[in-house]
Amino acid sequence: MGRIVTKEEMDEAVLIEPFTGVRLLKDGKTVVKTGAHTREAQGNTMKFVRQHTSIPVLEVHNVYKDQRTGFWCIVMEYVAGTRLDHAWATFDTEAKASVMKQLRTYFDELRSIKGSFIGAVDGSPCDDQFFCASPWSYGPYQTEEEFNEGLCQAWSTDRDDEEAFTLLLCQMQRTTMHGHDIVMTHNDFAPRNILVRGSTVVAILDWEYSGFYPE
Repeated sequence: MGRIVTKEEMDEAVLIEPFTGVRLLKDGKTVVKTGAHTREAQGNTMKFVRQHTSIPVLEVHNVYKDQRTGFWCIVMEYVAGTRLDHAWATFDTEAKASVMKQLRTYFDELRSIKGSFIGAVDGSPCDDQFFCASPWSYGPYQTEEEFNEGLCQAWSTDRDDEEAFTLLLCQMQRTTMHGHDIVMTHNDFAPRNILVRGSTVVAILDWEYSGFYPE
């Protein structure tokens, strides 16, 4: 049985990432992500990426629904490091080149994994900023054409004041976005989601938007 975090442990935990609800437990080596927007799919994605790639992803100890709160909990290892957006300005040219080479290798590896549908790796719906108005109700999609229609539906929701722009955007999407491979995608790749120690990448974080998407 995986690690279950008690209410007492959560009460004593330190909130280290308010936006995503990540807490560091008192043991100093375990973090827990939980809240209304935490999905089981994120934990499943992290386990999938650790199993199929060499990308440094936090080890997931358990993914379970807390009976007290009704929220999903993802229990993970804690990895010490500095966010790349904080460290970048301190790097010389050689260190920057080293980090870029590591990230290119990792994401070439990630995107070499092909999918047969569009959505989270466990077959659950897409999740990103385009679909936030109605979370977890878009997809999974079997084709890129279905995905395009899902995007157009999401863009058209509550957008009467920009109807002409939305119609143009949807026309462009339907016309140009087809024939792409479906590949494993992080979908929120940014320096704030990369941890380094020195110029070594030690963790890629925040996989909640990840899944199989058109390249």
